[in-house]
Amino acid sequence: MPEGFYNEIPNDKYNQAKDVTNELGFALFKDVPICPHVQYMSKDNLTLYLNNVWRPSLTVVGMDGIPQLKNSTNKLNKTASFRMSVRL
Repeated sequence: MPEGFYNEIPNDKYNQAKDVTNELGFALFKDVPICPHVQYMSKDNLTLYLNNVWRPSLTVVGMDGIPQLKNSTNKLNKTASFRMSVRL
């Protein structure tokens, strides 16, 4: 993500996040379903929490015009389109 998308986390909010993650630990994330063999980006609960609440993210929410995996190649497809979601 471009540097300009990041904001400084206010000290009081950072301290609140530390308190919450110290109190609840991984319980904050255990009910979020993830696919088998997928790993979290960090083993640190505070980092996971800040990534989820305070840091920007980019998500592909839809795509059209791309070939199926069995037909895919490394060439550029002129008809491909994507819908992205950016959280700042």
